Amino acid sequence: MKYIITLFLVFFTLFSFSQTIRYRIQGKVKDTSEVNFVYLASLPKKLPSTTLEIFKVVSIKNGEFEFNGSCNLDEDLFKYGILFMDKRPNVTDKEVLSKLSNLIWVAGREDNLKRILFEDMQLQIENSDRMRTSTIVDGGILTRQKDELAKIYTDGNKQLVEFIRKYPDSPLSLDALALLTEIINIKNKDRLENKAGMPPNEMYNLLSDRLKKSKNGISLKTELKTKYP
Repeated sequence: MKYIITLFLVFFTLFSFSQTIRYRIQGKVKDTSEVNFVYLASLPKKLPSTTLEIFKVVSIKNGEFEFNGSCNLDEDLFKYGILFMDKRPNVTDKEVLSKLSNLIWVAGREDNLKRILFEDMQLQIENSDRMRTSTIVDGGILTRQKDELAKIYTDGNKQLVEFIRKYPDSPLSLDALALLTEIINIKNKDRLENKAGMPPNEMYNLLSDRLKKSKNGISLKTELKTKYP
């Protein structure tokens, strides 16, 4: 019951207030012998750029840290970010932006980066070199779903339709379906539909009414009509 209520509040916030979301990201670090600070960063929507959209740093105190704040979603359904730790208090946004823009750092590949969605969550972290595999011990509903969706793309053992059936009211379902619809064409149509488990226009019907009635949902329906007249 607690999970259902929390899930409702997360999605209600995203779609009812639409533009601004609040987040509280807490963490406990087991080994802090080589780090003193935690950084939170988010790339701007439009690249190239000279600054990160969000860039914050907090100190680790008694093995714990916390970020509190809000961010503007604009027309997005959610916002991605990364967490990393360093012994330096003066890592610059330009340094981080350069590493991300030039693919020196790739979220989901580097062990020292934790890719998250901006929301409330609590993390359990072993050390700075195991950020990617840190555990969400509370909250992080969308980030957990993001990890589950990533496995579908990388492992190939499950299909997108299974994710959408499981999370019909998740903005990640709508976003994944919109991405599939965007890249599908006559040449790859059969292959992508088979891999996804169902044509995008049929998967759209699996989404919740709230998602369908959202601005992004209406936009997706319009695009689907051009791909599946």
